[in-house]
Amino acid sequence: MTDKEWVRGVLEISGFLADIEGIHKELKALRQIQEKPKADRPLLSQAQVAKRLGVRRELIVALVNSGKLPTVKVGKRERITPEAIDRLIESGSLSPEKRGRPRKANAKPKAGGSMPIFPLSPVGKSVGKK
Repeated sequence: MTDKEWVRGVLEISGFLADIEGIHKELKALRQIQEKPKADRPLLSQAQVAKRLGVRRELIVALVNSGKLPTVKVGKRERITPEAIDRLIESGSLSPEKRGRPRKANAKPKAGGSMPIFPLSPVGKSVGKK
């Protein structure tokens, strides 16, 4: 092994060590974020959660009522933890559980539903009179 090859090997190893050190610093920063005390991560109202997620408040209420989004009772009010929001996002499901009976695939509309039973006449003309 020549001196040049040895120097190249040392430089390559030192580059790897610098990369590992950078990764170590990033992991340390992530751990500090995850280990943040709960008092530093505020509890959120349903309206605040809706605003953060960019959805309507009614959807958040439905998710809370269905049990998909757990809440914490603070006095008389219900609050949502950031961890609960993270779990909801990770689950990938922002729709509440459906309640009631499922609809049949080929259900026919009931009589008198959206279609009128009698034909509509033009305005100003009566049907059946001459």
